[in-house]
Amino acid sequence: MMDEKKVVEMQNTNADNVINLDLSETARRNIWINGDCTKVIKLNLTDLGIVARAKDAKEKLDELQAEATKLASAEVPKSMETEEDERKIDEAIEQFRAIDRKMKDIVDSIFDYPVSDVCCDGGSMYDPINGQYRYDYIIDKLMALYGDEWEKENKARKTAMEKHTSKYTGPKKSATKARKKR
Repeated sequence: MMDEKKVVEMQNTNADNVINLDLSETARRNIWINGDCTKVIKLNLTDLGIVARAKDAKEKLDELQAEATKLASAEVPKSMETEEDERKIDEAIEQFRAIDRKMKDIVDSIFDYPVSDVCCDGGSMYDPINGQYRYDYIIDKLMALYGDEWEKENKARKTAMEKHTSKYTGPKKSATKARKKR
């Protein structure tokens, strides 16, 4: 981290001696969730690091899911007839909330964006959806977008590369054919 004096000194540098190169150009795309324009997530669909982050996060998410499942099957009072029952229920609720918050933080870190706030719609990450837990469902759906984008980017990159290298790699006349024409 630079100190303030150095930053001020740099800001006062002669503009002729400065080249400002902006490398922050990322392909963040707006993605509507469930067709709702008020539920938007912004993702850089060309981010190749997502695969490593998702792989690293998967084990942690599965462990948290196991904790939630174990907690759900634990003996918790069904009503708050006594103060002890109320305390046990409150304790279980707090444990579920803590697990859910950890899961949301992990999913958000995978996508480098707070997707859980938009995608959970008030539910928890360990809720079942279409035969999967919500966190798996969200990850699978969003990762599919990355695969499509990578394929499109690879085609564009290949076309650009061919355009720039075609003059060097195009068909060559053999030396004997060139001599015969003379």
